[in-house]
Amino acid sequence: MISSSRIDKISQRLSDEFGSHISKITTNIRGRIRISLREGKFLDIRYPRDASYSFHFQSLDNEYRIECAPHHNSLGTFPNHFHKNDDIFDDRWTDSQNSLSENLDGW
Repeated sequence: MISSSRIDKISQRLSDEFGSHISKITTNIRGRIRISLREGKFLDIRYPRDASYSFHFQSLDNEYRIECAPHHNSLGTFPNHFHKNDDIFDDRWTDSQNSLSENLDGW
């Protein structure tokens, strides 16, 4: 489960960086933060600890997800991987060895 201090840190960072695009931040829904964006888009963040995370972005037409669940072991960035709709690719944006701040800075 994601800790309240981690939720506060992520929520504050998102508000500071993207506040004009956010319509609502809902915290701790089944261990995730949901950021509701304009035009029906949303971002779910699960980040219970530095080496375990998923970012899920969804618009009306597309779904994107970056995560480190230990499946898709044929990828070069295993366990990190990127989903675009039904396709799966190497994750070139995050690193499970990085801290939360380091991964967020990479975005």
